[in-house]
Amino acid sequence: MVGLQLRACGYCNGIQDWEGGWMQRAKMAVITVLTVALMMSWAVPAIAAEIKKVNINEAPMEDLITLNGIGEKKAKRIIEFRKNNGPFQKPEDITMVKGIGQKLFDKNKELILIK
Repeated sequence: MVGLQLRACGYCNGIQDWEGGWMQRAKMAVITVLTVALMMSWAVPAIAAEIKKVNINEAPMEDLITLNGIGEKKAKRIIEFRKNNGPFQKPEDITMVKGIGQKLFDKNKELILIK
């Protein structure tokens, strides 16, 4: 009925065109969704690879300052702390460094590596 009304007003050439147009749009929507999903499956690992973990027992200052809230001053303190006290035993031990508290640790706990 809708197709007939549309044909009468000159919008399309009958029910087949109306259904075909709808089907074409549905196919394009599915293709678009699948394309976006495929792109995300490539993008997410690439983004994750860019998030570099830092081994706080061996990292030079250049790597330490990539941590959130760690500048040169705190990076120097980390390096000095490990020289004087030996390697960190667990990631939480970084809170023993002056100026690095629980909040700063919480911001970086996924980025800190101990080897």
